Amino acid sequence: MKRLFCLMLLVWCLAGSVWAQTPYQPNWTSLDQRPVPEWFKDAKLGIFIHWGPYSVPAWAPKGVYAEWYQYWLETKTLFGNGQFQGDEIYKYHRQKYGTRSYYDLAAQFKAENYHPEEWIKLFERAGAKYLVITSKHHDGYTLWPNEQANDRGFPWNSQEVGPQRDLLGALRDAAAGSDLKFGIYYSLYEWFHPWYKSGDVARYVNEHMLPQVKDLVNRYQPDILWSDGDWEQSAETWKSPELLAWLYNDSPVKDHVVVNDRWGKGIRQHHGGYYTSEYESGMHSDHPWEECRGIGISFGYNSNEDLEDYATSQNLILMLADIVAKGGNLLLDIGPRADGKIPVIMQDRLTGLGTWLNINGEAIYATRPWRRSAQWTPGITPPKTDQRYLSSNYILRECFPEDDRYRRKSFLFTTKGNNLYAITPEWPKSYWILNQVVPTDSTRISLLETGQELTFSQRDTFLLVNVPVVGPQVLNPYGVYVLKVENIQGFLPRPSIEVVRDRENGPARVTISSTDERAQLYYTLDDAEPTTKSRLYKRPFTVRDGGNLKVKAFAPGLWPSETATFNIRDDQKFSKIQWDSAPDRIAEGDGLATVTDGLKASGDTPDDPQWVGFKTKDGEIVFDFGKTVKIKKVRIGFLQNEEICAKAPEEVRLEVSNNGWDYQGFKRLAPVPSQPGTGRREYETSVYNTNTRYLYIRLINPNVCKNPGGSWLYIDEITIE
Repeated sequence: MKRLFCLMLLVWCLAGSVWAQTPYQPNWTSLDQRPVPEWFKDAKLGIFIHWGPYSVPAWAPKGVYAEWYQYWLETKTLFGNGQFQGDEIYKYHRQKYGTRSYYDLAAQFKAENYHPEEWIKLFERAGAKYLVITSKHHDGYTLWPNEQANDRGFPWNSQEVGPQRDLLGALRDAAAGSDLKFGIYYSLYEWFHPWYKSGDVARYVNEHMLPQVKDLVNRYQPDILWSDGDWEQSAETWKSPELLAWLYNDSPVKDHVVVNDRWGKGIRQHHGGYYTSEYESGMHSDHPWEECRGIGISFGYNSNEDLEDYATSQNLILMLADIVAKGGNLLLDIGPRADGKIPVIMQDRLTGLGTWLNINGEAIYATRPWRRSAQWTPGITPPKTDQRYLSSNYILRECFPEDDRYRRKSFLFTTKGNNLYAITPEWPKSYWILNQVVPTDSTRISLLETGQELTFSQRDTFLLVNVPVVGPQVLNPYGVYVLKVENIQGFLPRPSIEVVRDRENGPARVTISSTDERAQLYYTLDDAEPTTKSRLYKRPFTVRDGGNLKVKAFAPGLWPSETATFNIRDDQKFSKIQWDSAPDRIAEGDGLATVTDGLKASGDTPDDPQWVGFKTKDGEIVFDFGKTVKIKKVRIGFLQNEEICAKAPEEVRLEVSNNGWDYQGFKRLAPVPSQPGTGRREYETSVYNTNTRYLYIRLINPNVCKNPGGSWLYIDEITIE
């Protein structure tokens, strides 16, 4: 017995070893299993760098990306914030450069004042933990010597045109002597590459893009590969799954590289590594994510931007705290000048941000979202802006609204263990008021900047923290303070909702879970806030026609979780079933159908009027008995005639419900033995005196024939006893 146990243990260990070494497959199911490392979740702040030939003109109308200079020039179009004629860049270029093309500008991209070691020191002073630099933007110019960059017929890389230098390699070497992770941005597509522009996308991908990415990775072995330019083609056209499988399995960075989510049309915020947003107020997501934006509006340096177009250090501090409170990282962009010098105003803003982080970084680095990201004061919700690219001032408007009637953010929350960090731009006269923060007997509250312990009291659900005697003017000059609240009452994490459909128009299969095993999950489907009197989740369930699902976790002695929501109605996309029979025997609605005739077909072809036919891939039938009834047996017949490509479904499933939206998985109907070929095919099952009002029947894969006219299913009488 001991020898058998050891043998079984050895087999189990070998199986685990094989599993651990199983390569990633070129599909999203496999690739998405690769975890985002903890260092990225802990880092919180990165520096984005947009630098290239577009840094020579360094000009665009305010509210427009200056790094898109070539595209605006060639197309005479603009988009962004503001009112444009569209030809502003074209007119500017003709006035300043005459007939010279964009490609001619690269000779003026000298980088003569480029000192990468100074860049790295600045980024470290800013408190950044990683950087991402544009190795190649959409203009195709590479910041490293690359063979594919020249396949357009002329040299188009920094080693041969402009700086006469490997700019990327110099920065990588400088970063190697620091604690900064080194990341590389790469654009999958180029606006005017001759192969791509002519429509030969396959050649562009196979002979230009893929070899170029692999050269980049093999040479510089980045910690982050930041893809962009994804939106014009599918991930399959870009061959992104194959590229990522190579990156994860065979590249020199396979064990540590991190990627983002920009790998093809429709992929962003669904697949890849961490998710990204751009000039937004940030998203709420349990998945690791990153907001990228500039200190101004443009990523590339725009000499047309003025002082008021740049975020202040206070602005950047609050924006970083807001993003971290929502679970994200901030990738903050700077645009160096063509000579390699980082504009002084950008240096100033980064230094101010770093000064605050040097004192209060404990509330930012390695933290995780709390049960709610912010505390709002009561008031009117301000109207939303209609800007395409949201200014960083969004956080100032939320914290310091112009109208006193508007609600405002008074605290931003992060957490680490049992400690809560309450980040606030307010210095009240008497005390700070924290709502729904429950202290314990060992709770201690201090001002993080000084370490001074603060007294507090509890009043109902409010925690009143007394303001210290010291005045805010002797503290940091940025007006953002942190209260460290140690050993607060624990809270339950927000539940996770997974909704899966067998097909686009199929019923929603809902699974609810919590990472805390103590949690009891209660849910509603009528948009009401869940309480312990709501429906208790016990197992996955099917929703046919639900509304807004809300879920909340409860447990004795713990603070309830935030409410998780999922709008099932919005997620449903029913298609109209096209019936070829008279509608007097059928009731339709939301893609559902009820067969009510009860007359049995006898013929072998669809000509018999008792066959009910519809054109669909899968069939769905719902019966509403009008009240709860007791059913014993269900039987359904189908036309089976392979000569006309009419087949019974491969599987018939049955589910029941008493409210019309919460369907519980029940059982499958078994096929009744019959002769193959032509005739009726029946399925039936006994349901043992089941009480139900609604009966849902799902028909799986009804017709596998490749019929030019589409798949048709013919149903006969459905008998319910």
